Amino acid sequence: MEICTLALRVTEEELNGWVRPVLEGTGYLSAVSVSVDGKGLVLRGEGNMLGVSLPFEADLEAAADGAFVAVRLAAVRSAGVPMKPLLMPWITGRLKQLEREWLQVEEDTVVVNVERLLARQEVRLTANLTGIRCEPGALLLEAQAPSLVGESA
Repeated sequence: MEICTLALRVTEEELNGWVRPVLEGTGYLSAVSVSVDGKGLVLRGEGNMLGVSLPFEADLEAAADGAFVAVRLAAVRSAGVPMKPLLMPWITGRLKQLEREWLQVEEDTVVVNVERLLARQEVRLTANLTGIRCEPGALLLEAQAPSLVGESA
């Protein structure tokens, strides 16, 4: 017997429980919250840049493939003004400080190796992620058995 397909629902509350300690632990961000709607994820908070607290809102796009979940910074705004081109070097520098064996930063994208992250908790598995869907209040991570992944290509 084997599980052929799987959908894992991750609520906003769970996302915030994971994201908030990591981002607020940098000392550069505070009041961080993640919300999910049908279009994607929105990260809100305040960034400390050169001693000035700057409220921001960032649109994030999530994708999954195999063992990897990628979250791309699509847009950043402060007071409604687009700020991504101006802030990207600063953001990338801060994110690079978070890199680990299971978390890498590639330009405007954070890539999480789910298998390596779970292995740190002594959970061994093959992820076979096939996609992420955003629905109001939650992310739905989808996976298939390896034989089905090859067949759907």
